[in-house]
Parts: sequence; structure tokens; C-alpha cells
Amino acid sequence: MVTRVKVLCLPVYQRQWMWHAYTSTTEEQLKSSGGAAAGGNARLQDAGEDGSPSLGRKLREMKAHANNKFLTTINNQWAAMQSAKVGTFKHWMYKFARGVLAREDPAESFLKQLPVDADQYEVIYPSSLDQALVRRRLRLTAYSGAQRHRRRALGWGLFSGFIGHVLHEEAMCPNA
Repeated sequence: MVTRVKVLCLPVYQRQWMWHAYTSTTEEQLKSSGGAAAGGNARLQDAGEDGSPSLGRKLREMKAHANNKFLTTINNQWAAMQSAKVGTFKHWMYKFARGVLAREDPAESFLKQLPVDADQYEVIYPSSLDQALVRRRLRLTAYSGAQRHRRRALGWGLFSGFIGHVLHEEAMCPNA
């Protein structure tokens, strides 16, 4: 399975650019077009000599299961914060989280869309622009947000741990 990422970039005004990334996998394209040869090879690579699933496939399934469980937990907590009564700590935390998400840099959300393990990247840009300019802007966008992203991720992780503990305590003693 080959993952392809297409990056659309358009200059908006001076140094402000619009970025958008979307992914496609060749396996999905083969299934939709009816090609079976490459899909069969992928299945053979995922199976061991005796036909049992290989270690790589098992690890991918375990990773997908853990990721789904994590996302389900987060979505449930977010829904609980959304439905909290006005004036409670959960409602205050929901308002705070919405404020933080509203101030997120658009370049940051673009960088989150890019998968790390993609096999191919294709950059789509207007033909009137120089290729070196587009590459330089993309590179500078990635570099400028890297350190800021690390600081924000660390701060948000520490804050989330504290809030998770407080929310857990509130759930254990709702009448207190």
C-alpha cells in the first residue's frame, strides 16, 4: 500500500499562504477500480509462510485498536464537557479549550494533516510561481512551527494531565 499526499498551496497576500493536504492510498484506488493483482501481493506480504498474519500486520492492528480506543475516550470526554451545566468546572474547561483551539495557527493545522509515514508527496501550486519559492515557503512553514509546536504540545499535555485528574476526582465525588 502506497500512501500519497497531495499538498495544495496558494499565495494569498505577501507572505501569507493557503495550505491544504489530502491523502490517498493506492490500495483503496485499486479496490475501487477492480485491480486485484497488486491487492493480492499486499495480502501475501501481510501473511506468514503458514498463512497466519505476520508480526507487522498484528502490530498495525494493535496500533489501530489503541488509536481507536484513545480517540473514543477523548470524544466521550469532549462530549461530557460540551453537555456540562453552565457554571461548572467542566463548562469552564470547555470554554477554555474552545478558546485555545480558536487561536490555533492555520499553518499548525495544516502540518497536523501531513502524515509522517507517507511514501510520496505531490505539491500542487500555480504555474506562475517558481518551484524554488514554493519549496522554500513550505520548508519555512514547517521549520517555524516546529519549536512552537513542541512547547504548546508539552504545555497542553501537562495541562491535560492536571485537568484529567481534576475531572476524575469530580466524577468520583459529584456532590462535593
